[in-house]
Amino acid sequence: MKENKESVKEYYYKNKEIILKKNKEYREKNKEVLKERDKEYREKNKEILKEKRRIRSGAQPKRIGRDPEKHKKVVKKRLYNWRKKNPEKIKVHAILRRALKKEEIFKSNKCEICGKNENIEAHHPDYSFPLQVLWVCRQCHVKIHRGKFNELIMVSC
Repeated sequence: MKENKESVKEYYYKNKEIILKKNKEYREKNKEVLKERDKEYREKNKEILKEKRRIRSGAQPKRIGRDPEKHKKVVKKRLYNWRKKNPEKIKVHAILRRALKKEEIFKSNKCEICGKNENIEAHHPDYSFPLQVLWVCRQCHVKIHRGKFNELIMVSC
């Protein structure tokens, strides 16, 4: 079997141009048949293809989503662990909340990066300055944490 694979590879590399040319001719000649075959395949394997797209997109596994109680527990544990690891961030968030409540600082109604006025959140570039925040929309906040706006954030603060 291994010898056969090697001979097939060898043949392909020797005749690559001819094979590619024949494949192209076949695809052009049988466009409709191939289109119909692809359509049937996609219809037959809808769920598998959907799962592959989800995996490629980097989405979270759906297994937890099927059991809402288990999902709640997982989220609760994740939050608990984050709070345990980040006590200084929790303190800074509390300071900011108090300052907003006492009106010592005001929340902007526009994103400082893109200008949207929906889902505005506070971003702390430096936690040693609790009241120095950037008011950004959720989308820009995610991009900041993924490293898309690093130069911009350093300049604006």
